[in-house]
Amino acid sequence: LTFRSDSDDVSLPGCVVVTDSGVEVYPRTITLDFGDGCTDAMGRTRSGMMHIAISQPWTEVGSTRDVTFENFTFTRPNQSVSIGVEGQRQLVRLAPGVDGEPRWERTISTVLTHPDFTIDREVNGIRRWISGEGDPEAEQIFGLTGEGSHTRNGVTRTRTILDELIYNGTCGETVSGTVDIV
Repeated sequence: LTFRSDSDDVSLPGCVVVTDSGVEVYPRTITLDFGDGCTDAMGRTRSGMMHIAISQPWTEVGSTRDVTFENFTFTRPNQSVSIGVEGQRQLVRLAPGVDGEPRWERTISTVLTHPDFTIDREVNGIRRWISGEGDPEAEQIFGLTGEGSHTRNGVTRTRTILDELIYNGTCGETVSGTVDIV
């Protein structure tokens, strides 16, 4: 789920209650209230709230988008297990890349609570929009670099992207890149 500072028409299921301070109001605050359970067209059910704070227009270098969670859970399609989410995700707009593409510093610090275990997740890296910006009909291609870790049952795994991961948003798959997992 992505909210840019210029978003005012976002695809969400009708059961979500959206509270928005306004498209031209900065800092902009948006709350998505999924109530006790709201299922989207992909079969994902969410409950609780997501709070989104956007500091200034999405296109301005230095703008931030912070997402925090309140009593938030999600259930994947065809699964009965709800997973709790706590913590924060942040994007900070950087100067354009070498080819003029939009770039963001990406930081994730979350705890995912499963019925039998928790996963502490920390991620830092750069996300860039390689192609498709501003054209919903175009193939949406993103690049990811950086590193992260997740700890489950006391075991920590680190991941470092050695060769940029190329993600095709149109098909929903990572199509190239190399990751070192320790």
